[in-house]
Amino acid sequence: MVRYQVSGTNFRVLGTKLRVAEHDLPIEIRRAVDKSARPLPAAVKRSAVENLPRRGGLNLLVARARVTIKRVSSTAVDVRAKGIEQLANTNAGRVNHPTYGHRPRFTQRIPKARGWFFKPMRRAKRATTDELEDAMHRVAKEII
Repeated sequence: MVRYQVSGTNFRVLGTKLRVAEHDLPIEIRRAVDKSARPLPAAVKRSAVENLPRRGGLNLLVARARVTIKRVSSTAVDVRAKGIEQLANTNAGRVNHPTYGHRPRFTQRIPKARGWFFKPMRRAKRATTDELEDAMHRVAKEII
């Protein structure tokens, strides 16, 4: 086994700064992810009102549903809409609804609604990236 020992004031200071950065970086990353995810529920509800059909009140019904954010890891969050039975269908641009006097149920295409749930997530991607870069720069300033 070979052991190297380097001493000097500069190395000690650098080592201390690196230990601080090792502690601070994950905290800053979590804060950045939280900050960028905070506006997503409101954005999802706005997207529902804008993109889902107004006739019959589907857009308002979906907008009243509960949208939650759950931390999956230090760098990932899970956004879920609770209380919407047909979330996957409406996000795919379809809605299954009853028809009176004909068939019991009918699947109708709604091209405008395709991706209504994922659109706000894609729009938030740039803001999230910027927030993470800012967090890394803040920690880098502490080291330098």
